[in-house]
Amino acid sequence: MSPARLLVRAVVVSDGRSSRLPEVLAAIAAQSPRPDVVHVVLPPGAARPGAPDGLPVEWSHGADRYSDGVAEVLASHPAHPYEYLWLLHDDSAPLDGALSLLVATAKKRTAAAVVAPAQVRWDDVGRLVGLGVTTTRVGARRIDLVDEDDINQGQYDERDDVLAASLAGSLVRREVWEEFGGLEAAYRGFGDSLHFCRRAWRAGHDVVIVPVAKVRHAQESLTGVRSGSSRGRSSTYGARRTGEWIHALAWSPLAALPLLLVWAFVSAGTRAVLRIAQNESRMVGADLAVPWRVLARLPELPGVRGRIRRGSSRPRAAVRPFLVGARSVFSHVRSREMRAYDRWRAQTAPSDLVRGEIAEAAVRRRAALGLLTVAALVASIALHGTWITAIASGRMLTGAALGVTDLSLAALWERTWSGWAPSGFGLPALDGAFAALLLPAAVLPGGARVWVGLLLALGVAIATLSAWFALGAATRSVWVRALGALAYGLWPLHLQAISDGRVGPVVAHLMLPWFALGLVRAAGWHRGEAIGDGEEFPARRPASPSAAMGAAFALAVVVAATPALLAPLVVVVMLAGAFAGRARWRLWAAVVPAMIVSGPGLVAAWRAGPFTVDAWALLARENGPALASGAVDPWRIVLGLTDHSRGAPGLPELPGTLVAGAIGLTVVIGAVLAALSGRTPGAVAGGLVAAALGVVAAAAAQATVVVHSDGAGQAPVNGFAGPGSSLVAAGLI
Repeated sequence: MSPARLLVRAVVVSDGRSSRLPEVLAAIAAQSPRPDVVHVVLPPGAARPGAPDGLPVEWSHGADRYSDGVAEVLASHPAHPYEYLWLLHDDSAPLDGALSLLVATAKKRTAAAVVAPAQVRWDDVGRLVGLGVTTTRVGARRIDLVDEDDINQGQYDERDDVLAASLAGSLVRREVWEEFGGLEAAYRGFGDSLHFCRRAWRAGHDVVIVPVAKVRHAQESLTGVRSGSSRGRSSTYGARRTGEWIHALAWSPLAALPLLLVWAFVSAGTRAVLRIAQNESRMVGADLAVPWRVLARLPELPGVRGRIRRGSSRPRAAVRPFLVGARSVFSHVRSREMRAYDRWRAQTAPSDLVRGEIAEAAVRRRAALGLLTVAALVASIALHGTWITAIASGRMLTGAALGVTDLSLAALWERTWSGWAPSGFGLPALDGAFAALLLPAAVLPGGARVWVGLLLALGVAIATLSAWFALGAATRSVWVRALGALAYGLWPLHLQAISDGRVGPVVAHLMLPWFALGLVRAAGWHRGEAIGDGEEFPARRPASPSAAMGAAFALAVVVAATPALLAPLVVVVMLAGAFAGRARWRLWAAVVPAMIVSGPGLVAAWRAGPFTVDAWALLARENGPALASGAVDPWRIVLGLTDHSRGAPGLPELPGTLVAGAIGLTVVIGAVLAALSGRTPGAVAGGLVAAALGVVAAAAAQATVVVHSDGAGQAPVNGFAGPGSSLVAAGLI
């Protein structure tokens, strides 16, 4: 047989999970000329689809991997001179004339081991899927030589030599395939084509692309269709990144391997942070798992490198012109991100009319927020202005529940890791989580003395602004948001906690709105922009993975400050997740950081006897000095009223009583009207359930003795109802 007559053996390997095999066989039958032999390898027990009339097909069964299926065919058929394998997947169908163009190129380029076609979309043959690939000099990033979904206008028809191309639809010289032993198993199907083509170059062969020959490729493995995943390409991201790192380890100098392994872990951590910033928290786990998957495949690496070394006749420099540097990588990443951003903008961008309404609403919100900020600051200064001047003059706030706040970073750091602190704020703390919470205050200029003092002095303003942002997820009425935010910031038991110097309950009150906001946005329950006649933009609000992380962080802060809120808030999260549909696991996972933070307290409670009063007393205990508080009736808890003054701390008794009563009564009446209106019953029911759990937590805390009498003048101390009352306020408002 002469080079003028090549034998083409078409091999189609199917795993039985694609429905496109009949179309692939029909496309083979439509070629002119047809391949000399057609083999179809099916999984064990799979039924044979009908073959097109006039196309002789040799069927076989039993291959698990693509390379094994090809090897099974070749083992039972002796090689011929000038034989080429036409490797096809069960989701890659050649267009008319593709085989004749590939064969013509193979006759001209006799040194070519791989002659590859252009791959186009299955449902749109005018858009390119692949036209050759390369990699970085390190090898840890695969770079496509065409933009994804680029329109094929003949602009690449002059391209010929490439570093690599997908083997789906390619002609491969049989002698080279058998010399290499097929595809490298260490890649698990992702990156093995690049590895095979690079080996071909090092072994003295060429790799040629034929842009005018086209093969439709559905990419069912890449997009997760075969595995039944609905996540698209995200489902195979971890496997693809692992393949890229295996390629880097296989082709880099031996001395660079330890550095590459360290780099793999650093890269995974950096990518995880970027995923959070890009609102793709689902991909965080995939990125963090990549270096561990690479480590699991390290035992296969010596064999891979050995086969490269034994089969190479060209130096490393032979493929260097095909590799790309950092500038090309940056351009590739930037282009990819810009395309993704443009697609997102095209799908979500409002019309000019809607954009105008949104701009007008934004102006109203900014004006209302400005007025609210001024009002909240005025309220804080009116109630605690002398505290701010005292802090500015270098003094330290004091109080029975505050203890010593002039703590150094070293002292707080030691307390963070010591579990039960021997001192601090006057008495032992429950665990080190609260001390860790105060570490940022100790790092900032002025130390904990200044920032804890400002936190208390400006507690009204901070709580008001926190509630403003959280209420934006429930209503677009600026007046409702402003009044609700003021009511939350001036909640009487919050004012009582500030006056007593109870840092934990104050921190919990400030963070509860952020927890609620994260939870609502994580499930996609937040309101859109009000436009037109009662419509919202966007009409469908997507669930936010990063919001779930924000909710998890806020919940961890809340339970570190007030462990008594752990149980009711876990119930809130569990109930919310039960109604969150596909986002349920995202919401349920938000409790994990809170459980970790509460670990020492939970262990101590378990040792004291689970589901006993002693266990609850440990969780109801405030961080820092224990301060007794009078019992508050349940109806006062709902209204946010305090025990002794029955008013708002910081105001005279009668005006304070009127202000406190008006705030609580207005909130309760508003909640009742919302329930009776019948609008958004799920949201109203959720708020009422949270408020009911807050009442239970507050009543249980104040009825529990958290510090017993020591017989030396120390009176018994009960829990504080403030944290539970904050949950009541958050639920009702």
